[in-house]
Amino acid sequence: MPVIEVRDMTPDDEAYVGSSSRETESSVLDAAGQRRVRWLHAMESKGLKIKVALLDGEHAGVAYVLPIEICPWCATGKDLMALPCLYVHHQPESHGVGTVLIRAAEEEARNQGRKGMVIVAYREDFWAVSPAFFQEQGYRGVAHHGRQVVMWKRFADDAVAPKAIKRRFKFEPVKGKVVIDLFHNTLCRPSVVEAIRVRDLAERFGTKVLLREHSADERKALVQHGIPRAIFINGREVSWGHAAPDDALAQEISREILRVSLR
Repeated sequence: MPVIEVRDMTPDDEAYVGSSSRETESSVLDAAGQRRVRWLHAMESKGLKIKVALLDGEHAGVAYVLPIEICPWCATGKDLMALPCLYVHHQPESHGVGTVLIRAAEEEARNQGRKGMVIVAYREDFWAVSPAFFQEQGYRGVAHHGRQVVMWKRFADDAVAPKAIKRRFKFEPVKGKVVIDLFHNTLCRPSVVEAIRVRDLAERFGTKVLLREHSADERKALVQHGIPRAIFINGREVSWGHAAPDDALAQEISREILRVSLR
């Protein structure tokens, strides 16, 4: 039988936690991973915990657990713990790694006196954990937005259900400019990667482009716009699911620069 161990992140786990991703790439990913680890450490004093799973001594998954009041993703609420990201190498049911991580996260929530756990699941996404898995763990859906499903489990009778954060972004054009509105957060590694790429491209295109950044690390910004991660080019959202590719982003920006110049 496989042996599963879950522990709080140690220095030996930092490279794994920083690099766990759908992509296998270069220095940009390394820089993003290092930045994330620094941010995660900075948030530990506010209640964040990183649960790392080992399967027969090898890294197998990660769960990020933090008070919902400081979570740059998913929902609003009070006295609840959020689990915005559960990363497992294979499907969660393969060896039970996902289930063990969920239990460790719930134990952490109870230890911190939280009244419930909030998670985000995704429908029709090969890489994400499905709502069905969380339903098997006792969670129920409270809000839906596209493929995203906000779910929760109550630990106390007086717990209040979370509310999904709704998008409130309204594009503000600037005459003669290609405006990039970059919404990002440091918890999500693809978001950190594409933020680095967008900044580099905005600098490369110079005065033709105006970059406006909105960081969901600041709770006020998340609640104001309701967007933890997105890229808008002159009000049109562009997305690839994984971190936005540098070449594809450059093409989108170039196309918009041409369109603006022909007006």
